[in-house]
Amino acid sequence: MFALLTKWYVGAVTAKLSELPIDRHFYVLTVIDDMNGKVTQKELAEMVWTDKASMVRILDYLTEKGVIERIQDPADRRAYRIRTTKFGRTLVPKIKDAFGAVNNSTLADLPAIETQDILSSLRKMACNLSQLPSEEILLRLDRQHKAST
Repeated sequence: MFALLTKWYVGAVTAKLSELPIDRHFYVLTVIDDMNGKVTQKELAEMVWTDKASMVRILDYLTEKGVIERIQDPADRRAYRIRTTKFGRTLVPKIKDAFGAVNNSTLADLPAIETQDILSSLRKMACNLSQLPSEEILLRLDRQHKAST
């Protein structure tokens, strides 16, 4: 059920954002924007619970699309701060609106108390899962383009 929910949720967000020049890593872009240039690649990987190699690929993709930039940290020349570009900042409100709309649709018709219970339960489940031994996996969350007939 969780796998299906993930697929449907990401698919709904992606459909709402189909006009954007990026087709994945929407959440990471919002985190980068919220951090306002005060996050390193390593810190970002920890914040979104991904490994360093995957984070490099994500940041390469977002840099290629012109929505983020890496700025050398003056205090540590080995580190780079990540920030959204002017163009990237124009996309963030659309992304946040899409997440909000999908969240609202997902929880539609549920009484407020049930919504709070669900969110509380999900937080507990995330905490429980984070304590289990697990393998690193790579999830590809990009659009599947259908060939026209």
